Amino acid sequence: MAAPEGPMKEHVRISLPMLYERNRAYINDLNPVEIEPGYTRSTVTVSENAMNTGGGTFGGFLMAIIDVVGSTITWSYGKHAVTQTCDVNFIRGVSIGEKLVLEARNVHIGRTTCVSEVVVKDEAGKVRLTSTCTLHIMADIKPDDAIVQEAYKLFGCA
Repeated sequence: MAAPEGPMKEHVRISLPMLYERNRAYINDLNPVEIEPGYTRSTVTVSENAMNTGGGTFGGFLMAIIDVVGSTITWSYGKHAVTQTCDVNFIRGVSIGEKLVLEARNVHIGRTTCVSEVVVKDEAGKVRLTSTCTLHIMADIKPDDAIVQEAYKLFGCA
């Protein structure tokens, strides 16, 4: 199946930030900057609550933000999905206080799976982590879905 073409449906665009809001306790200030079908860019500043015992950034925090950003690809196509696998390559360390840019791109979307690639860079553009996420597509996102209605209320759109 080819990636859906055309603009993102409005109810999908409005509700995509809910992926961030629903996971706010784990992802700190991770926020979307650019959202298009098959591509998203997000930013986060690593806060002290993401510190590991050695003073660096906890790998679980980095995996959590990758999981959220990787799943934005299926959402951008109007699909609810859950993560099947997420392979993460830790290339360079990440310090507390650093601002990171996460870009996710569609690699494949089919009837039941979506594969996205996530690249995490620092502000200078150096790659810190790369990841491939495979997601299982559960259902279409519909305008009357509870999470869409919650987004309309939260973001003042309805």
